[in-house]
Amino acid sequence: MNRKFSRNDLIYIILFSVFLFGAIVYNYNEKEDRVLIKNNYSITKGRFVDYDKVGDTSTPYITYSYEVEGKLYKRQVYGDRKYEYCYRNDCSNLLFWVIYSPANPEKSLIDLTTEIQGLENPPFPETLENFE
Repeated sequence: MNRKFSRNDLIYIILFSVFLFGAIVYNYNEKEDRVLIKNNYSITKGRFVDYDKVGDTSTPYITYSYEVEGKLYKRQVYGDRKYEYCYRNDCSNLLFWVIYSPANPEKSLIDLTTEIQGLENPPFPETLENFE
């Protein structure tokens, strides 16, 4: 049985293929960035900026900021639902450890498992496994 594709079918197939290719490249780049940062990083403290829910499943995303050499950077990461109270409350007092690429400071990872605000000399984590 030979089925011919209509023009619209071909357009959808091409668009889907481009989207799929883009998603694969993006995912690869994200993983590559994580490895590069963890192999060569500098340390700073990051401040909680925003908690947002996205999509039908209310997927949580956390925005944080950090400063490097007087320049402020922001990044959004998949968040932990334990910070859901920040959706309606100001949580800008929350601080976390951030590692970033010295060569490219806008590339960073944050450890959301340990809050460090209020600690005089917070210890840096022994491993980098919780940095996302």
